[in-house]
Amino acid sequence: MFWRSQLTVGPWLTEAVGLACQSPKAALKLLVIPGNPGLCSFYHTFMEQLHSVFRGQVDVVAVSHVGHDSCNLTQGKVWCLDSQIRHKVQLLRDHMLGPDMPPVVVIAHSIGSYIMLQAIKQLEDEIADAADAAAAEALKQQLPKIVLLTPFLATDWSSPRQRMLRIAAK
Repeated sequence: MFWRSQLTVGPWLTEAVGLACQSPKAALKLLVIPGNPGLCSFYHTFMEQLHSVFRGQVDVVAVSHVGHDSCNLTQGKVWCLDSQIRHKVQLLRDHMLGPDMPPVVVIAHSIGSYIMLQAIKQLEDEIADAADAAAAEALKQQLPKIVLLTPFLATDWSSPRQRMLRIAAK
């Protein structure tokens, strides 16, 4: 049975949906990050399949992009890509990573792949700047894998459609 929640991620209210582990404590959390549109509810069937493959022994959570929720939590404000990256960095800090939390496998779709790669890179850069070897190892343990589903990482300039979309997006 799906649960639905409004998470506070930094200053932002954010929609999340999930399927809880059927054991008392999950050994792993699967974090689904949507593409565009960034609605977590779009991924219900996919999440059910993931939960089933793991025989209900994992937590599966999807989090909408800030401003893309079905509840109008941000009252229609428009968010840029950098804001989405900051939002995901804060999501990881506030709700996913910590000493008593299970490891998180990120499963990101389309533009969500780019957002999460950048968010994780930002966390790694902050740790590197602090020269904290223990924190770097902890991050590797807490985020052992990121799965990119049809990632949108760069514009294929040989594609007329992508070229047009890239120009229109500027």
